[in-house]
Amino acid sequence: MSDDNGLATGWVWTTVSEIASVGTGTTPSRTQDRFWSDGRIPWITSSAVNLPFVSEAEQFVTDQALANTTLKVYPKNTLIVALYGEGKTRGKVSELLIDATINQALAALVLHITDQAHRRFVKYFLQSNYAALRRQAAGGMQPNLNLSLVNRIRVPVAPLNEQGRIVAKIEELFSDLDAGEAALRRAKANLKRYRAAVLKAAVEGKLTEDWRAKHPAKEPASTLLARILKERRQKWEADQLAKFAAAEKEPPKNWREKYVEPSPPATTGLPVLPDGWCWTSLGYIKEFSMYGPRFSSDGYSNEGVLVLRTTDFSNDGRIDFETPPRLPLNENDIRTYKLEIGDLLITRTGSLGTLAIFNGGPTSIAAAFLIYYRLRLSTDTIRYLFNYLKSPKGQQQLIGKGAGVGRPNLNIPAIDSIPVSFPPLAEQVQINLELAERFSQIDAAETQIEHGLLRASRLRQSILKQAFEGKLVPQDPKDEPASTLLARLAESRTQVCHSTTKPKTSTSKG
Repeated sequence: MSDDNGLATGWVWTTVSEIASVGTGTTPSRTQDRFWSDGRIPWITSSAVNLPFVSEAEQFVTDQALANTTLKVYPKNTLIVALYGEGKTRGKVSELLIDATINQALAALVLHITDQAHRRFVKYFLQSNYAALRRQAAGGMQPNLNLSLVNRIRVPVAPLNEQGRIVAKIEELFSDLDAGEAALRRAKANLKRYRAAVLKAAVEGKLTEDWRAKHPAKEPASTLLARILKERRQKWEADQLAKFAAAEKEPPKNWREKYVEPSPPATTGLPVLPDGWCWTSLGYIKEFSMYGPRFSSDGYSNEGVLVLRTTDFSNDGRIDFETPPRLPLNENDIRTYKLEIGDLLITRTGSLGTLAIFNGGPTSIAAAFLIYYRLRLSTDTIRYLFNYLKSPKGQQQLIGKGAGVGRPNLNIPAIDSIPVSFPPLAEQVQINLELAERFSQIDAAETQIEHGLLRASRLRQSILKQAFEGKLVPQDPKDEPASTLLARLAESRTQVCHSTTKPKTSTSKG
């Protein structure tokens, strides 16, 4: 049953300000060592609310910080709400299991009713109200919540005994969900490890070991490499002759001597490869490589060529052409930077190790944080090279060769020098086929896991919705109504207020 306020019988609406004292914290100056050095007082930031409970701190402040700033120590069992923060942090709620100070990105709710069931009841309601709370944030690029808004949050209050029954039922059901979600996440982690193990076996020749025994290579990889280098030189010579012809000039006698032969990779210390395989590198077999051009994002428009970024790449190297920005370019820039089918795109700063293959689509260029390699090789060879760089060994090399502190960068010489195990072409085809088959199975399993996690998340919200509609547990008409509880709370607060403001009686000596 429900009454005319839209709540279950015996429930009432109130606000956070009526049931809790709300405060915040600050960040003492980092230039003041006396605020931080050898501090022993826990100091909590907004990242902590990503966990349901905060039982330890990563940073500590000193007594000097407490005495000389607006910091205060909030007691154990205080609820904390993220006023702002990165990603989905804003609006999340956690509970302190320790006495601690907080920074200004958090609001602290010290509940007037200290009953544990009441605290959990309020906490679960705030968590169920997460999306609505986030929508109320104000501001431009990074919307924030504030203490005034937190104080005004409306909270439904059930009879205290009913709160206890609701919390017990929520935690019983959540415990079952926790176990199921943990199993799904373990399965997801195992699939990730399996994917890496399959890639490792592929580029070491173990995945196709049985196939190779039945299909001896007709052309070893070394012969394939020699043909690639020959075709590369022939392409260069044809391009040079075309330039001379366009300029109506006779080529000089020594023009062929200007061709620069690529340097083979250093193979000292590398493991022995299966029969018919050899070592190569992108620098050895590329036609050319180029850094993505740097154009200002101020020029982005609804028209023009697509500017491909790391965020537009899927895990299997596909490109989402719906998400990149567009940039108007002149014909000369388009000719210079336009991507061609088969170009291998490699992230050079930020998410090192992320890459994709341009397999055609709208006219596109690489963004400034990418390097692209024009290989002009068979589709199977380009896919194999992609798979090698996605393997644990390839990822280790790409990430390990990043230079710089804080935000490492890759450069073309570093990528050129990465040794790549190179099988015969027929085996490259087989490796790609076997990887595609296994990855298809892994992808299907991961999709099922994601669906399971999504169902669990929706079920949590459904449980909370039922809980705060008064439908999760039976009601007991003998329970004291919430209105009586809140009236008693208001009276006790009034008495405390009067006792602290009562004027002192003066006396005189005669």
